[in-house]
Amino acid sequence: MKIKICGIVYEIILEDSPHYDQWGNINHQKCVITLDGKAQKQCRDATFIHEVIHGILVHTGDIGEHDETLVRRIANGLFQAGITMESFNLEE
Repeated sequence: MKIKICGIVYEIILEDSPHYDQWGNINHQKCVITLDGKAQKQCRDATFIHEVIHGILVHTGDIGEHDETLVRRIANGLFQAGITMESFNLEE
């Protein structure tokens, strides 16, 4: 799957995470979002939104450390409003 974030195409990869507390990651240099394939769908959806927010921040000029609490709050708010991975225009 793929998604465009601010015009940049990111590949979405599902793989088993070796870290029990890390469900996802975004690599801006490789344009890849990695999600834990073992996580429940709702956890993957919320994590996906979280990583997309990081991507938006980077591609709109905020290339430093992001306020994780703020990113988490926005991602959780969008997820609670019913936004899921299916809400995005994902390409195969």
